[in-house]
Amino acid sequence: MRTTIRDIAEKTNLSITTVSLVLNNKPNKIAKSTKDKIFKAAEELNYIPNQVARAMVRKSINIIGLILPDIQNTFFADMAKGVEKEARKYNYRTMLCDMDNDEQKIYQYLEMLYQNGVKNVIIGASDEGNVNKTLFSMIKQFNMNAVFIDQFIEDEDVSCVSVNNEEGGYLAARHLIELGHKKIGCIAGNEYAKDSSERLAGFKKGLKESGIELEDDMVVHGNYTLESGSKCAEYLLKKDITAIFAFNDMMALGTMQAAREKRIDIPGKISLIGFDDILFSKFFPVSLTTISQPILDMSKKAVKILIEGVDKDIFQKETVLFQPKIIIRESTRKL
Repeated sequence: MRTTIRDIAEKTNLSITTVSLVLNNKPNKIAKSTKDKIFKAAEELNYIPNQVARAMVRKSINIIGLILPDIQNTFFADMAKGVEKEARKYNYRTMLCDMDNDEQKIYQYLEMLYQNGVKNVIIGASDEGNVNKTLFSMIKQFNMNAVFIDQFIEDEDVSCVSVNNEEGGYLAARHLIELGHKKIGCIAGNEYAKDSSERLAGFKKGLKESGIELEDDMVVHGNYTLESGSKCAEYLLKKDITAIFAFNDMMALGTMQAAREKRIDIPGKISLIGFDDILFSKFFPVSLTTISQPILDMSKKAVKILIEGVDKDIFQKETVLFQPKIIIRESTRKL
């Protein structure tokens, strides 16, 4: 049977109130020797706090709900690791909710989290663009505290942590131009996704500064998965191009697979640049040149904004935009 505060009170011959004050870290003037006695008894009896019961009293629980589009994408796996590690510093646990690229699941997860007393959520961007009125309505209805990560939302009173996507696209363009490339294809994300449109705008800007116009038929849209990257690359590799900019590293890996099947050498025949700098990008068949997002720093900031808002009981809109940088490896070369 589960050890309760009553069991510890009986073992120590102390009142339930005294034990409760100590174990719940409530303000008190209890002697240190008494506290040590209670902690020792709790350890011997393997006492585990009943978080659900506490939630019923506080109407919340020390758990952060983390809703991510696709945990198979190692970018989001890195994000989950960063959030979980930072949350533990604040004595919070993390409940991971994987949408598996199904947009409708976000509503189911919000309801599930609410029913389990979880009021604090971090929501990652999806390729389809999960930011809509229904989502914000549910967050408001459930009285949740939400921070959006990897996306920038201007029209709602919510906190966001993201990267400067337009600058990232610009950096990719300038790198390829400096290497002498003029015939370039793009594997973008969903055409309605804000991060994809921002990266494309920055890329076009960088090309235009050198008098290069990106033709519409040189831009294909995937969904940030390896499979979509491979499929889009099959189309672009038939074109007269010397370089490809994939809007995330997973689609860049898909491009490598398609190129290998067609016996097209990277970077000998085609230079390739990705976006994200996921953990394994340096270990791809050809180490990947990519635009790096500081995902661990972004994750830490999202947790900090959320928990500081809880502690102050005041949530004010905060937008944090991190700057990307280019990581040059073996997948790009000078013409």
